Amino acid sequence: MNGREELATEHRAFTTQGEVDEALQYKSVFGLWSPSTGLSESAIDNYAKRSLSIWCQEGGNCQ
Repeated sequence: MNGREELATEHRAFTTQGEVDEALQYKSVFGLWSPSTGLSESAIDNYAKRSLSIWCQEGGNCQ
């Protein structure tokens, strides 16, 4: 897996978490979803990028 693939995986994972929060009508503590704003693409993108950064620091293939 390369960095682009890892980022896509993380983006899907955080999107799924936001969708679960929505289904449960649970305001996300990470800001992924709230009743007033819906899914937050910016929060999803930010967390996916943070996860990618950690993955790269831990030796992931970030080429």
